[in-house]
Amino acid sequence: MRFRTLHKYIMIIIIMVLTSISFMGFAAAPANAMLVGTNGVQGASIIDAPTDITMSGQTNLSIQAFNEAAGVILGHDLAVDGGIIAAGRMVASHMIFLNTPTGVSGSGGFSGLGLISFEFSRKILGVMSDSRGALEALSSYLPGTLTHFLGASDTLYQTQWAYSRGMEKTDVYNFDGKTINLRMGVTNPGDWIRVVTVSPVPLPYSVWMLLAAMFGLAAVRYRKVEALRVKS
Repeated sequence: MRFRTLHKYIMIIIIMVLTSISFMGFAAAPANAMLVGTNGVQGASIIDAPTDITMSGQTNLSIQAFNEAAGVILGHDLAVDGGIIAAGRMVASHMIFLNTPTGVSGSGGFSGLGLISFEFSRKILGVMSDSRGALEALSSYLPGTLTHFLGASDTLYQTQWAYSRGMEKTDVYNFDGKTINLRMGVTNPGDWIRVVTVSPVPLPYSVWMLLAAMFGLAAVRYRKVEALRVKS
């Protein structure tokens, strides 16, 4: 009998929480979309966001990628290669780049080992790879400010386009689902591209508080019912 009473209150709590979540329009999911792996061809790797990703900033000898912003709700349509990502979407951003030191040439993905691949935890929505890097420059900061938009919060970015910052004719990429495959060859400057992925909507703190409160009330109610049962 005691188990049945407790089970009844637990079911009521579950139904109330699920109803509350459905009305609020949220889903229980991680807040971030992340880089989760690479095939490592020619030393490709995932790193922490550098402090400087301008033309004279972070250098490397192999293609690297890092996570930028997460949970960004687009207030306007976002231009990407060949189209747009519609306003209202919640997105995350990630950068892939090859920027060798001055006077040093470098490449990745041209060998017999095949293209370099990076995998994300969420679906890819679009890529910004235009040769001047204009799409990237327009989306790193909010227009006319140095407030980060799709750029990583502690990273310095180009504020204007520059020749050959993006991909050129011999550079290629393709993506399918959560994976992008690419190759880059550089002298000076390097190549930088931005990948935009789906960012899941997190379960809000208020729902966790509601859940805790409901379990607390259920526990109090259960103790009262048990006390009355014992007295009777």
